[in-house]
Amino acid sequence: PLVQLPHVADDKRLLKRKKCTTSWERFFRLNAKERKLLFKDYSELQQSEIDSAADHIPQPALDATYGVEDEKEVLTGDLVTITATLQRHVPTVADLKQKEALAKDTDHSGSGEKDETETKREKP
Repeated sequence: PLVQLPHVADDKRLLKRKKCTTSWERFFRLNAKERKLLFKDYSELQQSEIDSAADHIPQPALDATYGVEDEKEVLTGDLVTITATLQRHVPTVADLKQKEALAKDTDHSGSGEKDETETKREKP
């Protein structure tokens, strides 16, 4: 599925990496740091374009239940009712802004840790 993202279709090396995901579900579970590592050979602009394109890919969720009316068990010959609910999450502008804010917070907290480390090194 990653070949649908910009700049990825021509990159055979990326598609052969162990960390390269084989499903959208796995790709969306990657945090910002893992995504950055996956696309480490790409420029900041290319990474930004990949993230922007990925933000517009719907993430459907399917929930299904089954049962027999007025009975607790399903037996041979029973008429079973299946109820399926398909939800399609399409990111809104608010979702995208929240994601950007979280990414900025992650970047700031990472730089704060480096400052502490550098301060500790200066003390001895």
